[in-house]
Amino acid sequence: MQHDRFTYRGRDKKTREWIHGSLLRTDIEPLDYLICYAGRDIGAGTIACDPETVGQCTGRPDMNDTAIFEDDVLLQLDENGEPDEKSAAIVTWFSGSLIWGVAYLNDPTYDEPLYDYMLDETVVVAGNRFDDLEEVTPNG
Repeated sequence: MQHDRFTYRGRDKKTREWIHGSLLRTDIEPLDYLICYAGRDIGAGTIACDPETVGQCTGRPDMNDTAIFEDDVLLQLDENGEPDEKSAAIVTWFSGSLIWGVAYLNDPTYDEPLYDYMLDETVVVAGNRFDDLEEVTPNG
């Protein structure tokens, strides 16, 4: 299933919960990123989010149909369905190529396009780079 690539996600500044919706950015100092819940009016359904945590949906799902967002940590599963710790990677935008890609946690100098990383379709969203990575990836 395809997911809406124009959906954004960010952590609520107060509750630290993930909020999904449209992205708004204020021009008032300090600059703020706001997420407007889908289907709500801008004023009533807007939440101030930590700017560092705001990321865009890639439009791609993992094998469990979970939407993949910028800064998500992905894992490939081995032939036994177990997470392959060497495959842990963070989703990032390659601005030079204008494509979504992944940067490997165990070797940040190696990256590849998200499409190539997901070719065997045994990829799961394990968490986000703003989560405790020791809880997200096998063997920390």
